[in-house]
Amino acid sequence: MTKELATKEETKEVITFKLLEVGEDALAVIKNNLDGEPLNPRDIDRVGVPAGGGTQWCVPTLEGEINTPELTGVILAIKNCRAYWADDYSGGNTPPDCSSDDNVIGLGTPGGLCRDCPMSKFGSDSKGRGQACKQIKRVFLLPGDSLFPMIVQLPPTSLGGCGQYTTRLGSKYIDYRTVVTRITLAKEKNPDGIAYSKAVFAMKSRLDPARAERFIKHSEDLGLKPKRGTAGATTPSEAPAEN
Repeated sequence: MTKELATKEETKEVITFKLLEVGEDALAVIKNNLDGEPLNPRDIDRVGVPAGGGTQWCVPTLEGEINTPELTGVILAIKNCRAYWADDYSGGNTPPDCSSDDNVIGLGTPGGLCRDCPMSKFGSDSKGRGQACKQIKRVFLLPGDSLFPMIVQLPPTSLGGCGQYTTRLGSKYIDYRTVVTRITLAKEKNPDGIAYSKAVFAMKSRLDPARAERFIKHSEDLGLKPKRGTAGATTPSEAPAEN
C-alpha cells in the first residue's frame, strides 16, 4: 500500500488494485471457453440484494456460492433499466411483461416511451405508493481477480444510495472507474413494517493514476462505456430482471 498526494490540501490513501493481465494465453482460454461465441451478458454472474433485511451477499464462485458482508471492486459501468410485471413480481425467473434496457423505450406490453407510460408513475403499483414499472440499476462491478465484472442488481430501494455515491464522487471530479468501491447491506423497514435490505456504497480507496487509466480503458473495451472520442457505445442488451 502506498500514499500519494491527491490534492494540495489532503492526502488520500492509494492502493494498487490488481487487474488481471490479458495476454495471448488468457485470450486463448477465453476464446476456447466461449467456443467461438461472443460474450453474452446473460452469462455474467449476478448478485442481488437479499430479501427480508439480510446483510450478507450471496456470491457465485467456481467452488460454489459464498456469503460475504461486502462486495469490493471497481465499478466499470452503471446501467439504468426498467421492468414491469402485470401481476405482482414474486421472484424467480419470470420474465417481465415489459422492459427497458435504457430507461427510455419499453419493449413489450404496454411498451413505448417510459416517461409517458402510466405504469412508470408513482402511485401506480398495487399499494398505491411506488411505480408499477420498477426502476432498476445494474452495477457492473469488477473484482480484483476476474477479467469480467459481476452484475450487482439494485431494486428501487437501493437506487438512492447508489446515486448519492456517484454524485459525491462527481462533485470531487472523481470518475467511479478510478476508485475501489465497497458495497455493504443495511437492514431497513418499509412503512408497513416489513424488513428489507438496502445497498450502501462507500469509497474504499483510490487507484493510482496508471491503474485507473487501465480500468477506464477496460470498461470501454468490454463495450460497457463509450470509447473516448466516439458518440456512443455498444451496450450489452438483455431484458432486466428484478431482484
